[in-house]
Amino acid sequence: MSDLSNRYVVAVLSTFQGGPVDPGVMPTVLSSAAVEVLGVDGAGLSLVDSLRVPLGASGEEVRVAERLQTTLGEGPCLSAVETAAPLLADTAAMVERWPLFARELMARTPFRSVVSLPLAWPDRRPFLALDLYLEDATPDPALVDDPVRGDVTTVVSTLLSGAQLTQLHVEDAYAQVPWLAGESVQSRMNVWSAVGMLMAASQLSQPEGLAVLRAHAFSQGTTLDDVAHRLTSHQLPVDEVLQADG
Repeated sequence: MSDLSNRYVVAVLSTFQGGPVDPGVMPTVLSSAAVEVLGVDGAGLSLVDSLRVPLGASGEEVRVAERLQTTLGEGPCLSAVETAAPLLADTAAMVERWPLFARELMARTPFRSVVSLPLAWPDRRPFLALDLYLEDATPDPALVDDPVRGDVTTVVSTLLSGAQLTQLHVEDAYAQVPWLAGESVQSRMNVWSAVGMLMAASQLSQPEGLAVLRAHAFSQGTTLDDVAHRLTSHQLPVDEVLQADG
């Protein structure tokens, strides 16, 4: 194991201070350890499938950034997983490639650049992403060098591999994998329920229903999770969302 891998593992284990490891907090611990070892300003870990699911974040500002990518449906994490390649985005690149995300990120957080590292086991497509957030407008290119991304992402994948996630359907994984039992994951399942309500009340397909939900959240200055919660708890009429979509 390399020196970087050793330091990362030590940072993870020191959080538990010799006590039992709670799998439910593992994604947050892994994110915080990345901040400590890599010297970045924030880090978040997310599951990426039909809908991006933030799993853990090193702090509240990262949680805001992670929710933005999910609500807007654009950002470095989604692009990195789609191409199965690490992605380094400075301020100029973010503004050019994901203008809405860049605008909201810079308005709501101190972050000005992002590095996204897709995670996958051998012969599998990426299913997780580790996002590294920086206040500097230009991230250090070393963050995407082979030793860094190889060592850190290997440790992350190994510590989560007991879940056998790649052998499960995502719906089954939510029920069976301990570190997928967090509040953010449950909120994300609620999104699909809200999309189903829109589909049942209209002729929308699933992608169209998700797009309408995202557009409503953005127009109201709130999150995808919040709109889904209000829909499924009947605080927000389905017709109001559909009429606003036109």
